[in-house]
Amino acid sequence: MSCKNNGLRKAAEKAPKRPVIFLDVDGVLITRRSLNMRTPTPRCVQRLNELCRASGAALVVSSVWRLGQSLKALRSLLRGWGVEGRVIGSTPDINGEERGREIAAWLLAHPETERYVILDDDADMAHLKPQLVQTGFTYGLTHHERRRAAAVLTREPIALNAE
Repeated sequence: MSCKNNGLRKAAEKAPKRPVIFLDVDGVLITRRSLNMRTPTPRCVQRLNELCRASGAALVVSSVWRLGQSLKALRSLLRGWGVEGRVIGSTPDINGEERGREIAAWLLAHPETERYVILDDDADMAHLKPQLVQTGFTYGLTHHERRRAAAVLTREPIALNAE
């Protein structure tokens, strides 16, 4: 093993192990009412911010909004919408795969992630479904779902190899 890889491993071991929220946009922040404007519903952003503050969670964008966007552009977009959580990445685009498999690929590449929740209005999470808090496209992230997401972040996540 090279010194460079050894240094990266030590840096990862020292990195804070903060929980992660895998964030879909349409159906979580953007609701049926705000879809035509392509802007989020303010109360949904507020609830996401409350969840991030209470849990200390970082954000990983799993939405189709990530496609063709740099991390810097995603951060700027979400910040412009009032999202306060720290955006640390986005899931890979694995052509033809379920979103759950893309999330699993991100998790395998980031083994330091100990706790996570998936906020999405779709259920295509494969074996990660127990980590899903499914929102509805009509209302987006509700107060009830914010509380459920907080609860998911406090429990032991399922093993990645449980397919």
